[in-house]
Amino acid sequence: TYGYQALTVSTYAVQEVQTQTGAFNAEYGNALSAVVSIVTKEGDPNKFAGSIGYSTTNFRIKPLNKYSTFADRLDFSISGPEPITTYLMPLIGIKLPRDKRISYFLSVSGENSDTRLPYNRKFDLDYPEGGQPIATLEELNVPYKIKYGWYGFFPERRVNQYQATLKLKQKLSPSLKVVASYTGNWSKWRNFDWTFYYTPKSSYISKRFAHQFNVSVTHNISPRTFYIARAGYLTTERTLTPGGLTPGDFMVDSSAYRTLDEWVDINGDGKPQVRLQWWDANGNGMWDYGEWVEYAIERIDTIWKNPATRDEVLRIDTIYADTVPPQVGEEPWVDWNNNGIFEPRMTNFRSPLYGYYALNLGEPFMDGEPFLDGYPYGLSYEDLINGLSPIKFHMETLWIDINKNGIKDFGEYVFGSQYWTEDTVLLEELTWVDKNENGRPDWGEYVDINKDGLFTQRDLWCNYIDANGNGQYDVGELGEPFLDLNGNGKYDPPNGKWDEWDPKEYPNAKFPGEPYLDRNGNGKYDPFSGFQYRGFDRWAVWHKRTASIFLLKGDLTSQVDRHNQIKTGIEFQRIKIGMNEIQYPENKYDGLPDTTHPWPDHGVFRSFYERTPMTFAAYVQDKMEYGGLIANVGVRLDAFIQAKEVLEDTTQEELRRVLEPWWEDTMIAKSRITISPRLGMSYPITERSKLFFSYGHFYQLPGFDNFYQTPTQASNAGRLLGNPNLTYEKTVAYELGVAYAITDEITVQFSGYYKDIYDLLNTSHAKLGPITQDVYINSDYARSRGIEISVDKSLSNYWSLTANYTFSYAYGKSSSDRSGYDAQFNQTAIPLRDLPLDWDQRHRLKGTLRFMARKGEHPNLFGLKLPDRWMLSFIFDWGSGFPYTPSVNNPEYKPKIKPGEKAWERTNALRMPPQFNLDMKFNKDFDIGKHRASFYVMVDNLTNRHNVRYVYSDTGKPDKSWVEWIDDTTYVFHGDDYSKNPAHWEPPISIRLGVQFNW
Repeated sequence: TYGYQALTVSTYAVQEVQTQTGAFNAEYGNALSAVVSIVTKEGDPNKFAGSIGYSTTNFRIKPLNKYSTFADRLDFSISGPEPITTYLMPLIGIKLPRDKRISYFLSVSGENSDTRLPYNRKFDLDYPEGGQPIATLEELNVPYKIKYGWYGFFPERRVNQYQATLKLKQKLSPSLKVVASYTGNWSKWRNFDWTFYYTPKSSYISKRFAHQFNVSVTHNISPRTFYIARAGYLTTERTLTPGGLTPGDFMVDSSAYRTLDEWVDINGDGKPQVRLQWWDANGNGMWDYGEWVEYAIERIDTIWKNPATRDEVLRIDTIYADTVPPQVGEEPWVDWNNNGIFEPRMTNFRSPLYGYYALNLGEPFMDGEPFLDGYPYGLSYEDLINGLSPIKFHMETLWIDINKNGIKDFGEYVFGSQYWTEDTVLLEELTWVDKNENGRPDWGEYVDINKDGLFTQRDLWCNYIDANGNGQYDVGELGEPFLDLNGNGKYDPPNGKWDEWDPKEYPNAKFPGEPYLDRNGNGKYDPFSGFQYRGFDRWAVWHKRTASIFLLKGDLTSQVDRHNQIKTGIEFQRIKIGMNEIQYPENKYDGLPDTTHPWPDHGVFRSFYERTPMTFAAYVQDKMEYGGLIANVGVRLDAFIQAKEVLEDTTQEELRRVLEPWWEDTMIAKSRITISPRLGMSYPITERSKLFFSYGHFYQLPGFDNFYQTPTQASNAGRLLGNPNLTYEKTVAYELGVAYAITDEITVQFSGYYKDIYDLLNTSHAKLGPITQDVYINSDYARSRGIEISVDKSLSNYWSLTANYTFSYAYGKSSSDRSGYDAQFNQTAIPLRDLPLDWDQRHRLKGTLRFMARKGEHPNLFGLKLPDRWMLSFIFDWGSGFPYTPSVNNPEYKPKIKPGEKAWERTNALRMPPQFNLDMKFNKDFDIGKHRASFYVMVDNLTNRHNVRYVYSDTGKPDKSWVEWIDDTTYVFHGDDYSKNPAHWEPPISIRLGVQFNW
């Protein structure tokens, strides 16, 4: 569950990979299901060797790059005698014996890739039914694109990974060998999140650096006994930043509204165009009369009755800097905390306007047809219609050239429910200055343009005379002029939504729908959706994690007699972990004061800690061979030693206070100790068959975050706390099987396994005073059962085959270590009985089919003599569908609903479609002089099958998010562009070409 590879190693540096599943030996611990061991290469002290290879998925030809991930990879390795001691030191008279020369192996590799989920590029979202969205070669026309630089060997892309390995070896004697090695990793990538499709610059940037130093000594004490002593140091650092920002780059607000200022980026350039704060009530992207506006105040002069004592204010003179209302191109904002300073919010937490000004607000559009509200002028509607009015206006334009360049630039389309006259026409409402601040237009505060003695203003309605009495304003009737955009012969007022005009219904329409601002440049109107159009998600998580491990390890192996090989060892680790994390950085932190960590005012969830736990392990095992019986019997001890920081008195007191509902005693466990018996046996039944059996207990510590996640959260936050009293998760596994050699080349194996997993992590909920909180505890159980059938044919007649079929069950109550917390948050419940887990796959068939001709072998195919030194392999993998949890509206599940059924009973009740994948690789070796070269082509997902990874609970589809029931038996699936998340599918076909040169 918690195991991971701390370092990645270049394939050029790998000598051997071993994978152990089932009941692995006692020398391996802190794992529940499998152990992967990687042995890296060593150099030859008497021979130079090296290799260089390059591969790419970018063919530099547009038609061939339809499915390209634009990946470039470079691998390089060199090895041989270490040059300083071999060549330089002998020049000054220091010469090592030939058998004591130092050898080295150096490997460097790097790959930059956009992957199949790139940013900055358009996805084809108009694919046929049953297809999947594919990234096109066309760039998005959005202002928030990522500006990539250079990283390593290649231009920076979404994922960039580099590795280096250096290994030195010296034989001090025929029985004593010393090896020193270094491995380094450098990675930078942007986490793919479909939410940021139109604002890729806001995506999270991850960086990870890891460095490992090892020294090992191998000493053959005797022909039967040897030991290996190791010392190592590993350090890692991982950072996660929202768009590369830190919490200090965000503002915080502590007003009653608990929000920063709202701002709508009308033209999508990412830069606020603000002067006066105003509220765009109808969301049309321009200020209309009647919408709230706060005029800018230049200064306030206080006039004192007695300037000397300043004890009484005579009056306050307010001077307005600008009385002109918001102009075309200016963008709306609201000063929620009333501090008179524009502080735009950058995260998408809930707005006091209930999402209206959220950062995924739909594109601004003209709601209703534009008209000229002519009341301020006392004009005749008949004169306006007949063109006899002295007032001139332009009714055929929906564009204002803001920058005067004569080009319809992005953001210059202006739409509104009213039309404006030329700038030379003065409106009374725009001359009013509320000098006495009473909110009323008093005499002297405005210019009476039409000399009627009244303050004349527009009424926001398209007034007309309903001559035919049909209740609508038809073309030809007297009234305020309007622009009949859809050509239906009548005025269409605002209705609160964007209207699409089908050419069949509106043949005379001037637009396909109400005019809108195509903010994301996709050529269609986008309403409020899950896409974000600027800024960051509401969490805007920032964190920096560090870890260092100091390791001492020793193993002793001895063939004590012809029947018994004893192996024993010990291992000690001193671990130092540091955690720094802030979530919701625009929210002001109001929990317990935090004066020792950065940005103390920021965040709802703050997690800062440094801990130094230790682990110890010891094992002994005996490999016994008596006749045909082979048995591995072993036992392992694992111990966890609590971090000293947690055992400090002040920390214990705080933890007891916040974790009291879950503690049976008042002490933090200083250590945890487990004993793991292991047994593996095989016994021949006949000359061609054997019976094998294994049994073992396996333990694994939860992640240290689960131990030490700190309770420094805001006062109103639902808290999820770590628990230093956690213990190991435990698996008890059995396996019984038989293997039979049908021929010298073909072997068949049949086995069955049984696993019980105890003390799995989950969360428990309680209320401590006014605070509700959850904490991690060892409370869950899961079980897995299955049978496996495998067939193995060794290479002969130019082909080989390995195939495996598995029939299995995986049941439990929870598929996540925080399902209790999530259930509480979503107001649901954890299942009360075992149900299929998320990874419960009933059937799986996988294998590798390989055709190969070695040097000097020339197969004959239909009379055609083939060349030698080539290999063609196919890797196939078919699996039945994984489970998912349907909603009550799901058409497949709805007929199965039972009266009184609980919500948790639907957990993983239905299955996703089955998956199939076929990969192919072909390589051909040839000589260049005395050196060997190889050319290869790799094709992943050769059949380009659309394998589904995720489906919506309403529909069971990866791109239809909700279902509309017409009646009890008829329904329609619906889904917008946001529903078509390309991460819901496995990768499409991908082709990689590569060359390798060895010397």
